[in-house]
This record gives sequence, C-alpha cells and structure tokens, in this order.
Amino acid sequence: MSSLLSGQNTRAELADDQYEALLGEEQANLLRVLAQYPEIVNATYHALEPAAVVTYLAAVTEQLSECLGEVEEENVSPGHAALLEATRIVLQNGMRLLGLVPIPDLQHERADTPVAG
Repeated sequence: MSSLLSGQNTRAELADDQYEALLGEEQANLLRVLAQYPEIVNATYHALEPAAVVTYLAAVTEQLSECLGEVEEENVSPGHAALLEATRIVLQNGMRLLGLVPIPDLQHERADTPVAG
C-alpha cells in the first residue's frame, strides 16, 4: 500500500514520515475495515443479500467517527487526508452499489426541500 488516493482522481505517493499519522489504533482499524470491501461485495453478489453491504457501510462510518474524533481539521496530515479520501471512495461506491445517490452527486435540488441559508 505504497500509495493511496489523494485529491480528486490523482495518485500521490506518501513519504515514510507521512504514514506515521496512520499508526494509531483507530486508523489501523479503519484501514482493516476498508480492506474488506472487495470481499463484502463478492459475498453480497453471490448471496444476493444487499444487507451485508448496508452493515459494512455502517461499520465503516462507525470506525470513521472514531478516527475523526482524534484529528483536528487544521492538523490533517497527508496520511490522514489519504485515509479520509479512501474512506470517501469506499462509502460512495457502496452507496452506488445499493442504488443510493451520494449527496455530492445530486444534480438538482428538489423544489419542495427548504435550504438553510
């Protein structure tokens, strides 16, 4: 895992010292959960049970919340940014697999939905 996605569809190599931000227990647990995505999708495909993907995405968000509790926004390292981007991609792909539209992908606002301003 010498490189993680960083930014919008670009690959960036992380220096060894940038991986140090990922040495925490919560970050390692999030990486383990993210690594299970292909296995979950494969099992879901063969079992035709989308509930496994829903359960998996809930586990990802739970682990993500534990990681976010430790990181202050102004102190996000490139390693943390890469981990957050990888998490965003997995969540987005899982939602699309379930037929859900992630919020950033919504094209138009609904006219009957008020927007806080």
